[in-house]
Order: sequence, then structure tokens, then C-alpha cells
Amino acid sequence: ETCLTQPLSDRAYQAKKNQVDKEVMEVLNELFGREYLRRFPAIHRFLRIGLASHLIHLDTIEELLPERCALRNTALFTNPAVQELRKYVKIAFPWDNHYKYYADASGLPPHVLIMAEFKKQGKKLMHWFPKLKRCWKAIK
Repeated sequence: ETCLTQPLSDRAYQAKKNQVDKEVMEVLNELFGREYLRRFPAIHRFLRIGLASHLIHLDTIEELLPERCALRNTALFTNPAVQELRKYVKIAFPWDNHYKYYADASGLPPHVLIMAEFKKQGKKLMHWFPKLKRCWKAIK
């Protein structure tokens, strides 16, 4: 298990990162389908961020969701592989001397970079939307 309180060597960090990345992609493939994700690699980062956000807030989400809420029956809540990923989701800060877990500062606020990435991904999705619509109609 990765522990952010004890720095890893660059080699150990990369090996652990590769292992976690593989586990995350396996879960995303289970949730969304390997074939669909293979077709749309541009959304992988967005899905990874969304999954991490879900996992970091899971206790609060479960506390606020009604017992009979249909969301509780989705794979995000019932799939053991999703729950296993919780051990990797940590909140750490650059000033805690975890330099390798953060990109160099760009001078731009993080929310600006995130919104720019979302906009970029949105444009890519809009490019694929007509094709997805045709595929969806073909499935029906």
C-alpha cells in the first residue's frame, strides 16, 4: 500500500503508480466497458478524476443518500473492485514534501487548469457526439 508519509524512490513510485493505474483502468473497464473506453481515450483522465472524487467523498455520499436510493445499487457502490481503490485515494499537499506527486507550479490557479481541461475534453466529446448518436440509434 502506498504511504504518502514516507517518500518512495523514483523507481518505487513509478512501479506503484503503474500498478495503481492498471487497477484503476480495470475498474473503469468494468464500469464502462473495455471496448467503449478503448474508443474514447480522451475521457480516461476525466473518469479517473471522477472516480477518485467519488471515492474520497464516499462516506459523506453514503451518509446523505436515502437507504432505498437506486444509486446504492450501482457498481460504484456495490463493486468490490471499486471499493478496493479507496486505499489509494489520499489527500496530500505539496508543502508536506511530497514533491513527486505534484506538477510544477504554473502560476495558474488549479481550478483554471481543471476547467481548461474539461473544456478541451468537452470539445473532443462534442466531436464524437454525432457518431455516438448514430451508434446509439443502431443499438436500439
